[in-house]
Amino acid sequence: MRRFIALTLLLALAANGGCATILRGTKQPVRIECPAPGASIEVDGLPLDGKNAIELERGEGHVVIASAPKIGRTRHTIESEANPKWVAIDVIIAVLVPLGSIGLVVDYLNGALADLAPDTLKVALAPLSTSPKE
Repeated sequence: MRRFIALTLLLALAANGGCATILRGTKQPVRIECPAPGASIEVDGLPLDGKNAIELERGEGHVVIASAPKIGRTRHTIESEANPKWVAIDVIIAVLVPLGSIGLVVDYLNGALADLAPDTLKVALAPLSTSPKE
């Protein structure tokens, strides 16, 4: 009976995700700063609406576009990169725990093994040139 309970508990833990999913989740807060007056910021095509912090999915890259009237427009990317510490933890668990590889697969598929970089993006807009280019 104890063995059955232990196996059931192990399967339940494995089915609920890996360590990274449980301990840190699949989203990461990212701060976006743009000091230009009247600047508007879009993240993945959606307006930031006056906020300067947003929760983004860890497992994919994101596009940030900042623009301001008479100042300019700029495009930045926030990259998703595997976090070696969380990958190592999941691999160790996958090796030591029966069915532990389920957690590794879950963390990989939902992006919990990744970090977004940069986690603070400072956007500088350069004024548009008013003279024609030659």
